[in-house]
Amino acid sequence: MKKILIFFLVVSLTACSKEKSNGITLFNDLVFKMQEGEIVRGIDEAVKNNYLKYLDNPNIQIPLFKYIKHNDYEVFIGVPYNTSIKEIIDYQLKSTEGKDTSLYFKADSISYYKQCKKDELYIAAYASAIDSKSLLYIAAISASKSLSDSLFNQSQLSNRIATKNDQ
Repeated sequence: MKKILIFFLVVSLTACSKEKSNGITLFNDLVFKMQEGEIVRGIDEAVKNNYLKYLDNPNIQIPLFKYIKHNDYEVFIGVPYNTSIKEIIDYQLKSTEGKDTSLYFKADSISYYKQCKKDELYIAAYASAIDSKSLLYIAAISASKSLSDSLFNQSQLSNRIATKNDQ
């Protein structure tokens, strides 16, 4: 009888233990869902320079907030500052005029998605007005077009943003 009681006690304690999180908390109860093999890394000078090299928006402030590294790609999460989704879209439209690097661009009143190629790397950028308080920018860089198309299309990127309650 004691063995059964101990067994149930162990099972109960294990069931109540905190689950390992499959996302990183951002702000305003937003969570970015993580994929297998992704690791949140610190933001050092090399990471900042890489972010600015491929994703520089000189007229719009989008400070780098989180950096996620995978063996096959990098994900940058920025928090646009003192701007709107409309300003970000307008800037993207102006900055791509006359350039053939843009592979795909789609925008509406609450989000934009852009896929382009630069220096043999595929870059997917997604910005969204999550609610009246939250504007979020996500960019992913990969050397593989098929990986970029499958993991970093507009639907996949938008689905990775959730609230803590929805996670």
